[in-house]
Amino acid sequence: MGTSLALAAKHALHVRADSLLICLADMPLVPESHFKALSERMAGLPAQDILVSSDGIRRTPPAAFGVGHFEKLRAASQDVGARGLLSRGECVPCDASYLADIDDAETLQRLS
Repeated sequence: MGTSLALAAKHALHVRADSLLICLADMPLVPESHFKALSERMAGLPAQDILVSSDGIRRTPPAAFGVGHFEKLRAASQDVGARGLLSRGECVPCDASYLADIDDAETLQRLS
């Protein structure tokens, strides 16, 4: 995960992006409206801002990072990724059922 994140941050720096929206492939239930809410809310925020998805209990991706975090993200470790930065982000509400992390067949079947 950290390697993909580092590559995304490197590319965002290269194209001079203002922010980076990180979405995980194993979270396919997140609705388009939530991605739009994160993106719209991130627009115009200071470079050091972070927005994270939250069900009111936990902080999780999808998350948006201002340009001020790109260097840290570029240096992300393979195992940890951006996990440490999520605790500093402002929460954007999302129903817990949409934030399911599907890592195995049992979880997929349970949520189907």
